[in-house]
Amino acid sequence: MINAIKTEKTLSLRCNHCGAPLEIQNRELELIRCSSCGTTQKLVDAHAFLEQIMGQVYAWVKTSLPTGFELSGTEKVDPVARHTIFTTHVKPSIESEYSHLFFNAQRIMAQPLMSLPFKTSSDILSQDDPVKVFEFNAKINSIKPLIFDKEDSVCIKDMDSLSLCFAYILNNIRLFTKDAPEKYELMASNYFTASESMKNSEKFKSLHLRFSGLSKISLSVHFLMNRNCFEAKRIIEEGIVLLEEGNKTLGTERNLALMGQAILKELTVAKVIKKMILASDEDPSGDPLNTLAIIEKLMKELQTHEKYDSGYWKGTFKDTERYHQIFSMFEKIRRSQNGRGKIRFHPGTGSYLIPFWVIDLPYSFKTGFFLNKKGCETRDTIFVSSTFPTDPDSLNSRPFCVLTDVFSKDTNIGSLGGILSGLFATEKSISCGNNILQEIARSTSLKIVGNKKVIPPLTSKKQVEKMVHFYIHSMLEKNPDISRKFGLSAPKITGLIFIPGELQGNEFRLNLDIGDLKPRSIGDVSKLQYLAM
Repeated sequence: MINAIKTEKTLSLRCNHCGAPLEIQNRELELIRCSSCGTTQKLVDAHAFLEQIMGQVYAWVKTSLPTGFELSGTEKVDPVARHTIFTTHVKPSIESEYSHLFFNAQRIMAQPLMSLPFKTSSDILSQDDPVKVFEFNAKINSIKPLIFDKEDSVCIKDMDSLSLCFAYILNNIRLFTKDAPEKYELMASNYFTASESMKNSEKFKSLHLRFSGLSKISLSVHFLMNRNCFEAKRIIEEGIVLLEEGNKTLGTERNLALMGQAILKELTVAKVIKKMILASDEDPSGDPLNTLAIIEKLMKELQTHEKYDSGYWKGTFKDTERYHQIFSMFEKIRRSQNGRGKIRFHPGTGSYLIPFWVIDLPYSFKTGFFLNKKGCETRDTIFVSSTFPTDPDSLNSRPFCVLTDVFSKDTNIGSLGGILSGLFATEKSISCGNNILQEIARSTSLKIVGNKKVIPPLTSKKQVEKMVHFYIHSMLEKNPDISRKFGLSAPKITGLIFIPGELQGNEFRLNLDIGDLKPRSIGDVSKLQYLAM
């Protein structure tokens, strides 16, 4: 479908839903499907819609030209007179409409225009109707016989290219809101046509490269959905290269420079899709659809977390890099399950491997009294559940529940022993980890998963950093004795490890001997069982 360029002709049949030209294979069929938006319609309705478009274009042409002048006789008119008619009567009207369209197109194209599989998005809002943009493109084509001057010819060519490109992009924005695997074939076709419309334009070279890349990336998802990982891997690489080339070309196109950040985000989306493809290709059963089913469940869960992207957590749950980090680990897990890679986990029994972030927590504190007063520096280690978004309370008021609370009330601060050690400046630490967690982290090693089920991580490094700072802030508010002495240095994420354990009903058990340091929650246990791979 995307191997042949669609030729834009004013008189071609049009989709009555989106306005795109229809590809007619057999005029005897009663129904026809639009290859741009996917809508199936009656052929008779497409003919009626074409008549409507033709009438609107003809009415516009008639009001734009001098009384008595007909486009059908243009070739008999003196070139100078043609140029005068165009510049005086037609160009002002068309330029005004194009200026509005170009501004809106720039705004849309300054946003990332690629969606992840199994994810719907309504983030991109446009008041432009693709039907109206296709109609504008038909107007452009209708006045081409008037063009004589080379400069006007280039101007009209750019208007033609951009309007056609923009119309197909608007159709893809509508497809973003649909949860249908077949949408990626339609998106690939639309991006291909948008790209080809820019192919011979020096002014929009970066758009040609960008949409060529997005067409390849969309097509790779289509192949993935159809279990063809070999083609998906090949085409995703081609798409990434084209996007990178498009980003480099932006430096010479100042009018499109705002696209830079959007292309970088599209590259991140492409890398997430690549990880999905590689993970599916490593399916232990040999059927990529089994891994795709897990990816679908995981994507649905991750998208539900995006509702938490506000206030303190703004910019973390909708961050594309979050998806990239999660699916990078997802691919490593799948490789390990297929016997071709290793992940880091703690030895021990348990049917499940549960993910935790390991945080090195350096801090300082004041100890002693009067002349004996001094500052001390030390460090502790904490484990943070990587699945904490499934426990919404941890995001709002209970961060200490989803991690090893080394500053819990069980520390000896406030006790007689704690008071005396504080007075005589003999305190070594004001946390209760005692390097136990550090030793556990060191005891982990890279191994093949074997027959254990693995819970995929649900958080990024940015999110766990936010959780650690939220925990420290909440802890200091709860513990005035610690707050008076405490000073935090920069916490450091040292890695992601998996702890063996059991999940049953709403309960979980970690195979760790750490007493009261055990987290009280790792999230919604039933959800984690559902997501286990």
